[in-house]
Amino acid sequence: MNEQVEEQEPQEEQPKGRRRLFPFLLPPLIMVEVFVSHYIITNFLVPPPRAEVVEAKPKKKSPKEEKRPSGVGIYLIKDLIVNPAGTHGTRFFLVSLGLEYSPPGAEDKVKEQEPRIRDSLITILAKKTLAQLSDITYREKLRREINQAVQKVLADDAKVLHIYFVKYVLQ
Repeated sequence: MNEQVEEQEPQEEQPKGRRRLFPFLLPPLIMVEVFVSHYIITNFLVPPPRAEVVEAKPKKKSPKEEKRPSGVGIYLIKDLIVNPAGTHGTRFFLVSLGLEYSPPGAEDKVKEQEPRIRDSLITILAKKTLAQLSDITYREKLRREINQAVQKVLADDAKVLHIYFVKYVLQ
């Protein structure tokens, strides 16, 4: 009997040692279980997302859009850089413009005249002061002036309907 008691005592010590080790092994085991579960769920149980094509419903046109002719094109004149008047080269003005023109087949004619259009625009913008260029209310007057200059260059080849400021940076 004494031998059995001695044998039982060492067996009791092993579970105590495992109990001490269990708190240290629990967090890594949980992390492994989380990663394995995530992998199984995302790769096998849940189907991959699919892109769906949704047809847009035609929206009602605003009165401003209804007035515009349907046959128009927009030609982009990128990055005109000028020094405003009175700055002595210490400041600069960067602008990109969109020219809305009609008829839509006149893009080749507009593209052909781009150097002349750019020259006219640089001449107009270089005459403007910092005060004029920074004033938001002055932009409409500037649009009209640019429109007249571009229309003069294009003559009867195309009609400029509207000028859009795509980029307007004054530094």
